[in-house]
Order: sequence, then structure tokens, then C-alpha cells
Amino acid sequence: MSRRHLLTGAISSLRRDGNDLATTTGRSRERYRRAAVTSAAGIGARATSTLALLIAIGVVNRAVGTEALGLWLLLVSAVALVGFADLGIGYGLLNRLAQARGRDDIDGAHQSVSSAFFALSALAACLAVVTALVFPFVPWSRILDLPDTLAEDGRAAIAVFFACAIVSLPLAVAPRVHLALQEGYWAHLWASGGSILSLVAVVVVARVNPSLPWLTLAMLGGLPVAYLANSVALFGYQHRELRPRVSQARRRDASAILRTGSVFFVLTLAYSIGFQADTIIISHYLGPGAVASYSVPLRLFLLTPLLTSLLVAPLWPAYGEAIQRNDHAWVRRTIIRSVGLTLALVVPGSIFFLVAARPIIAVWVPSLDPSTSLLAWMALWAIVFAVTTTVSMFFNGASVLRLQMILAVSMAATNLVLSIVLVQRVGVEGPVIGSVVAQAVVVLVPMVVVLRPLLAARDDSAVHRWLQQWSTPDAAASFGRAAGAAGTDPHATDVRTPAPLETDLPAAPEPRKETS
Repeated sequence: MSRRHLLTGAISSLRRDGNDLATTTGRSRERYRRAAVTSAAGIGARATSTLALLIAIGVVNRAVGTEALGLWLLLVSAVALVGFADLGIGYGLLNRLAQARGRDDIDGAHQSVSSAFFALSALAACLAVVTALVFPFVPWSRILDLPDTLAEDGRAAIAVFFACAIVSLPLAVAPRVHLALQEGYWAHLWASGGSILSLVAVVVVARVNPSLPWLTLAMLGGLPVAYLANSVALFGYQHRELRPRVSQARRRDASAILRTGSVFFVLTLAYSIGFQADTIIISHYLGPGAVASYSVPLRLFLLTPLLTSLLVAPLWPAYGEAIQRNDHAWVRRTIIRSVGLTLALVVPGSIFFLVAARPIIAVWVPSLDPSTSLLAWMALWAIVFAVTTTVSMFFNGASVLRLQMILAVSMAATNLVLSIVLVQRVGVEGPVIGSVVAQAVVVLVPMVVVLRPLLAARDDSAVHRWLQQWSTPDAAASFGRAAGAAGTDPHATDVRTPAPLETDLPAAPEPRKETS
């Protein structure tokens, strides 16, 4: 095929009007189009937030000084931990809504959104009450070793952090809905707007009232404001049929979402423990000074896995929707393509940083001189981590969660043991060696072994048997109903009539009875 034809095909796949959604090819192109646009928006959002933070750091430093800046940075960085507070409900909603979209089930989608929203609202209310009761008795100054000059403002800034985190919980439903409907570009655009709003607010506050609590509110308040604006646009204009209503909330749906979400919660916690503990282990056995020798080069090698994760993350809901529509050939093809794309990016990127890391660090942090062997292990870790993340996107979309939870917990335990043993034997390289071995042997290899029968399947019956074996019971039942609606069963041949995939979630042609 000529380069001109390749370029024309790539452009046509990005155009919405060029995709006939009544055909398998049209739906395939539409999924890739949405994934490409969402990835581009995600990269833009990440760049915007990073640039806004870098500029804001300088503004805050000039406004309140170094000591206050340290606490401000701690609170801004701690926002990343807020994701744990929703107990995985957001991820559970993403999976359930993507599957409802694949069934063209408006009622089921509406009930899932309403159930998740009011469950998160109830959780936020409970956290607000607990925080109000406990907060006054917590010795924050002693815990964070705050100087007397910063004690009062520091306490107020911490209160602002909790307030912004709690308010964000139910409002975060809107970006999850966008992601589930394969409209993640809207979520990223609103997030970019929130980052810009935060930066503007910080600059204004630094000029008008440069105090730590107000500067904290300025930086952290942009996210809930963006979530609120996103919610108004989403439920007021784009998808009114999904607007949360108390009458549509179902305890059954909330329980199902929480069951799925709790597994994601354990997954996230296990990976955080497995990887974040490395710096603590190094600090304990080798001293705080050795942490920089590990963390600084790791920042460089994380760049390519971060890029690949932004590219493949939009495939998560696409897999769930495609399985519901019995587009299994697209699923298998996309798994292989996504792994190939990941390797095509992360292998050259890791080799580049293996060669260029020491010259870059010599300019960036002249006091550090990482060994070649440390850099080589980090390059290998980046490749293993990126490929594992890419495969996990399919496992998430297919609701293969119990297996992932077992592997993640096993990996975290193995990584901790290996890191503690190896750091005492080989030094700062020990934890990264432990991470490579644990991630590759305990997680990646078993995932590939489990995935092989699916990739080798030649008919829908084999795929359905695989899903029934590995997916969660709720998802397996949903996928089974989809197979039955398509005129197939786990023992039948591939005969199906695909349902149309609309740009927005379409209304079902006929009301469906509620199923448990």
C-alpha cells in the first residue's frame, strides 16, 4: 500500500462522518478515532497541569516563602491520593456503563450513573461528618513538624485540602461517564480548563491576599470547579438522559458497582504499595541521600510508560463495549496492535534514556552519577511496566479483575521481600531489580498465559467460554446475555447481528425489562 493510501486511511479513520456505524469496520474505526482524540487530549491535559504547577510553584514561593511552599506542595501532591477515597466506585461505574453502552441499554446506564452518584454523595457526606468531628483533635503541627509561625495557616490549609477532596468525590462521576462513553477527550478538556483556572487563581490570590490557606484553595479549587462545570454540561446538555435522579438509583446497581470497584481499590493499593515502598526501603537501609540516586533517573524512564499509558487508556471502555457487541475480532486485533505500539515506543525510549540519562542528570542534578547497571535495570523495568499496563487495559475492560487482584497482591508482597533482601546485597539497584522480577514473573507472564487462548480463539463460542471463566460473575452474566441477544451461545458458531454504535448513547429501540 502506498504512503498516500496509508495517510488517507489514517485521516478517514479520524473523521466521524467517514465511519458507517452499522458495520463492524465502521465501529472499529470509530473506536480508534475516539481513542486517538482522547489520547491527544490526555497528553495535552497532562502537559497543561504540569506547566501550571511549575509556574504556580514559583508564584507561591515568592508569595509565602520556602517553608509554606513545602506544605503547599505536600497538599497539592496529596490530591493524587484522593482517588483511594471513592473505594473504586468510579472505576466500577466506568466498567458497568461501558457494558451498558454496548447493549444500547439506556435504562441500565441511567440507573448505574444515578446509583454511583448518590453512593458517592453519601460517602462524601459521611467523610465530611467524620472529618468535622476528628479534625479539631488531630495535632497537625506535631505530625507535620510545622513551625509555630506556620501552625495556624497550616491547619487552615489542611482543612481546605479535605474540603476540596470531599466535594470532588460525587462530582468526579462526570469524567468517568465521559470515559465510559469513549468521550474521554471532554474529560481531559475540562481538566485542562481546571488547571488553567487554578493557575489564574493562584496568581490573583498571590497579589491580593498571599496567605497559605487561600493559595491552597486557589490551586486545589480548580479541579472541583472543573468537575462541576463538566457535570452541568454533561447532564444538562450532552447526555440529559443520564442525569442522576434519586428515582433511578438502585441498591442492586450500587452494590454491583461497589463490588467491582472494591477490586479496583485493592489493585490500586497493591500497586502503590509495591512500587512506592521502594524509596522508603532505600531510605531505611541506605539513608535519605541514596533516594535521589534512585528517584531522579527513574523520573526519566517513567516518561515513555506514561506516554504509552495515555495512548492505551482509552481502549479500556472500548474493550467492554466491543465485547458486548460481540466484536471479538476487533478485540483480539486491538490487543495485538496496542502491545505492538507500546513496544515500538517504550523500547526505543528506554534505549535512548539508557544512553542519555547520565548526560541529562549531569546537567539536571550534577551531584548524582547513576551507574550503568542501575540505568539498564530501569530501562528493563520501563518496558515490563508499559507492556503490563497495556495488557491490563483489556483485562479491565473485560472485567478480568479477580485474577488481577491476586496477581497484584502477590506482586506487591514479592516486590517488598526482594527489594529488602537485594537492597542490602547490591545497594540502590536492589529495589528496581525486585520490581522487574516481581512485575515480569508474578504479573506479566501469568497474564500472557491466560490471554493466549483468547488470542488463538477462532469463533465466538471460544471467546464466550474464556469470558465465563475469567470475568467477574456480574460481567460474565452481562456478556452471556449479549451473546444470547446476538443469537449465539458458548457452544454455537459465530452468527450475530451487530447493534449500531452511535456517537452519543442512543435510546434503546424498545424498552427492556430490568434484569438482576
